[in-house]
Amino acid sequence: MKSLPLITILATMLLLTACSSHQQRPEIKIPTPEQRLYTLKHRLNLSDEQLEQITPIIEADIAEKSKIMDSFEPGDRESMQTAKKKMENLEWETLRDLSDHLSDAQMEAYSDLLKEEEDARKAQMKERRRGKSGGKRRGGGF
Repeated sequence: MKSLPLITILATMLLLTACSSHQQRPEIKIPTPEQRLYTLKHRLNLSDEQLEQITPIIEADIAEKSKIMDSFEPGDRESMQTAKKKMENLEWETLRDLSDHLSDAQMEAYSDLLKEEEDARKAQMKERRRGKSGGKRRGGGF
């Protein structure tokens, strides 16, 4: 597999963030297939042939991610763990399928894109948490 260790780390981080809320359903925005394909075409410099080849992969990935995100119950650890495993398996399938049509450089660019999206999600979650606590830290600081 191409760039397997990096992809593994990125996929794991994505899944951990997606399933980390324990009190309420996480507000994770899954892009539409059209949005995702537009991004991939420009970020990965996809040829028309590649775009045609990966379109069904991306459409299936996004449809399944939406189902998984809608299926688990916030606060139910078992449900969240099941969703996490499903997301993990889906991410592996998607990466495997994409690697059949993308070059090593394109897979690396895809990994970079996933990392950027993960960083943005983490920053958004951190900001939300900061807003809920009023920006003040709890505890016995100096």
